[in-house]
Amino acid sequence: MASTEAEKNAIFQNESVENADAIVRDILASRVERTTEDGKEVSDVVLQYGRKDMTITFRHGIRLSGGLLVNMYLENARGEAFAKKHETTLLYMAAKNVLEELANKSGQPVAYVFDTESKALSEWARTQGEGLFHWDKKESDPDKPGHSVFTKIFKPEQL
Repeated sequence: MASTEAEKNAIFQNESVENADAIVRDILASRVERTTEDGKEVSDVVLQYGRKDMTITFRHGIRLSGGLLVNMYLENARGEAFAKKHETTLLYMAAKNVLEELANKSGQPVAYVFDTESKALSEWARTQGEGLFHWDKKESDPDKPGHSVFTKIFKPEQL
């Protein structure tokens, strides 16, 4: 699902990003999908852009926060020479598409929980992340300054 212009402005904080939709389509087209031998327990989707890899792990049958459990892990997999502008946000845009597809294919809600203790990542989730995911739930832990949890439930489309 392509983002609207208003969403793109929020996601990229009003900075113009040429061809964001085309880049996301390319990321999705080159994704790598893996699953356990029986295909029933765990499936991974790996997205790559610039120097970063994002692994989205779907644990079949495990429910959390009102939906099937999905974990995402983002890492710097290649050297600085491969870095591209907005690579993290563009990967999250592609990941959002994967989660929407997963909800539609499974016919069940999919829960994505963004849990961080990083101030920078909390700020990203409150700004660009909000513009992208439109969080259903936002929590902070008063006993752990900087710890924030953001939850988005992706619901299957009603056809």
